[in-house]
Amino acid sequence: YENIDNLRNQKSLTFLYRAPRIQLQPLNISAMAARYRELFHMEENDSYQMARLTKGYAFAFQVLGYLTYRSETRNYQNILSEYRQYLDDFVYDKIWSELSPKDKRVMNAIANCPDGKISHINSFLKLKKDEINPYRKRLIRKGIVNGNEYGILRSTLPLFDEFVLEQ
Repeated sequence: YENIDNLRNQKSLTFLYRAPRIQLQPLNISAMAARYRELFHMEENDSYQMARLTKGYAFAFQVLGYLTYRSETRNYQNILSEYRQYLDDFVYDKIWSELSPKDKRVMNAIANCPDGKISHINSFLKLKKDEINPYRKRLIRKGIVNGNEYGILRSTLPLFDEFVLEQ
């Protein structure tokens, strides 16, 4: 998201600035589950569990499907560590390296507060009520955090909380 904003705001690329902006939402979990069910001939419950592992993130949907298809058993549970490694190597390492130290602290607090309540995150960080707002806005703009629910912040990326806790 940040790179797209930087590109749109370059003075020599005004046609991009005038173009309509389309904000993509996460993929539909039910549609992903149906596709997994069709491809892997699995039970509905298993296909939904598999789809939920992606949190609607398109790259995760592709990687999980690819790794499951490539495995001998075609059982997604057997490739979860490889799935996690793919996400870490091809996405999360880059995202993490581009965060400021304070953004990293906020992400660590989000990962340590599974309920996602901003009041708990503030307590964890020892911040006053409104001090988290600039970091919240920046992380939402980067597409790393979802702030759609009032008073709640959650990671938008699958298994990203686990990655953050290991850093």
